[in-house]
Amino acid sequence: LLRSSLAPHSNMALSSTTPDHFPPTAGALSASSAPSSPLPPSTRDSAKQLPHRFFSLEFIFYLALIGTGVFYLIPFHLGPELERICLESPRCTRRLAPGMALFPDRREDRSDHQWSSFRRNLPLLLTALVLWCLISSLASLVLSYFVADKERRVRLKGVLYALASIVTLAALHRNGAVWLLLLAACNYFVARSLAGTRYLVPATWLFALGTMFLVHHKNEYFSLGWLIPSLSAFDEYAQVMRWHTMYNLMVLRLISFNLDHHWSLDDRGDARTDRDTASLSSPSAVFLKLSSTSSSSSPTSSPPSSSGSSSSSSSSSSDSVLPLPLPRSSPLESLKLSHSQSYSEFARTPITRDFFASPLFYLVYVFYIPLYFAGPIISSNAFMAQFSFSFRRIPFRDVLLYAARLLAMFLFFEWTLHYIYTFAVVYSGAWFEARPEPYYVLLFGYTAVHSMWFKFYIIWRFFRLWCLSDNIECIENMPGCVDLNGSVRGFWSIWHCSFNRWLIRYLYVPLGGNKRYALAVFATFTFTAVWHDLELHLLLWGWLMALIIVPEALVSMYFSQRRFGSLHAGPYWRHLVAFSMALNAILIISLNLLGFSVGTGVADDLVWAFYNRKGLYYLAWTLLFLTSGYQLVVEYRRVWPKKKKQ
Repeated sequence: LLRSSLAPHSNMALSSTTPDHFPPTAGALSASSAPSSPLPPSTRDSAKQLPHRFFSLEFIFYLALIGTGVFYLIPFHLGPELERICLESPRCTRRLAPGMALFPDRREDRSDHQWSSFRRNLPLLLTALVLWCLISSLASLVLSYFVADKERRVRLKGVLYALASIVTLAALHRNGAVWLLLLAACNYFVARSLAGTRYLVPATWLFALGTMFLVHHKNEYFSLGWLIPSLSAFDEYAQVMRWHTMYNLMVLRLISFNLDHHWSLDDRGDARTDRDTASLSSPSAVFLKLSSTSSSSSPTSSPPSSSGSSSSSSSSSSDSVLPLPLPRSSPLESLKLSHSQSYSEFARTPITRDFFASPLFYLVYVFYIPLYFAGPIISSNAFMAQFSFSFRRIPFRDVLLYAARLLAMFLFFEWTLHYIYTFAVVYSGAWFEARPEPYYVLLFGYTAVHSMWFKFYIIWRFFRLWCLSDNIECIENMPGCVDLNGSVRGFWSIWHCSFNRWLIRYLYVPLGGNKRYALAVFATFTFTAVWHDLELHLLLWGWLMALIIVPEALVSMYFSQRRFGSLHAGPYWRHLVAFSMALNAILIISLNLLGFSVGTGVADDLVWAFYNRKGLYYLAWTLLFLTSGYQLVVEYRRVWPKKKKQ
């Protein structure tokens, strides 16, 4: 709970660049309104000057303990135990597939549906990635040579992308593509009819939530025969991929388009939304990561009017809110872009109304193939700004290094699936029938969360690699290891990061942000649970997460105050921080296992597994193991605070 008060550069601290949490014309707070570091200057200076302790006896002990747990207990104790449990259960054995060529004598765990689908279709996806990038590069080269007008060039490129998207939808979903296009057309009608009015926001959310419920729970109505009886014969064609499984991701893009379009028309909407984020003294100011910039920043990042801003920033309306660009003859005239801009800068680039009025760019954004299957989620502002900037090129060397790291992680995860059958024993039920000792339960919980992290890490990075190869930058969904954060807010800042930013931009801030902190947090996690699936255990997971975040923010704010500067500099502070991070890690692992892995049906078994002397003994060793690991994290952030995100 006390992790964020460790150093001024902790993961909850204000970032150095303005994130895309706010509507497009929202910028950063002025430098005078940014809060100072929670540590006194003398403490901060001494922390930077102290040498690291990694070669001390204390930290050698920590490294030895972590190495024993990760590189010995998990592969040589937990792995054989999971293999024994799985081979004794016929249901579990049927879930194992023949191993790949690198491991011919082993069987592979492909029980997880998402990983199995990705792994099975990986050759096809790689082929599609290469063909897409070749055609896109060739089209850009031909258009730049034969078409001089920049706007016409972008529109022709949009026509090519739209046709490719429609062909892909028809090939994958067959008749389901008709329903996806029809739902997208209905949402576009809502956006164009109500944008700029007070009815747009409730209409957008009602349409999104209503269609999500109908698509997943009343999908028998979505047939061509029900719409037009003479077309019922087309319903018999089997779909390669069920279209309604892709609708949840599509809904996020629909909401993004509607609200960005609405903010581009409502000259008051952005300023009002930012004022509702309240002052920096509220607990979630850290959660929002509001950035501080100088008053000489670019026009697209002018500081918005905020109740927590300084008087100097709020006294002048011209400095508070940037006037939105008026419609022009060419929408590209208002885009002041450069090759070195980051995703956050693209997300804050004001887009003219002509872009939102074009159904072509709407179709390209909603059904952009590299991000259609799994994300990451990109706002309509960021996508349209990059798509219109057709000469932007991401360095090939960076893309190649990104692909090399992804390949290394893929091979390592494949090795773990051949020797540690985590998914198979859970999905088959063999783990719960075996009722293993608490020692294995703790090792299994730690390994299961990391298996989920590896799975999403590889899937999301593959599609981001596809996106980067097409010169479109999007948010990294897994920017850091799951072990590097010991708080709930820190955990969600690196787990499905693009969805986290989407929630802050389109739900948390419009609901009031800091002024209505508890309400905004509960509504955000409720929508998160419903978006995954309308299940009771997911709703309980979301509400428990919200119940944890609110007091955590209050405690973090309380211990970050200046009067605790002497405590921060004391000899026991880092031990207290590491221990609190270990407690939070156990809580996060437990909640995510109950929400997305084992479910609430076995919660009693997990509790009773530790309600004895042996269970408490192993739980104490787990706390020591995690505390040792977080001691390394605390020391790393103390010595190299600016490298914390790397």
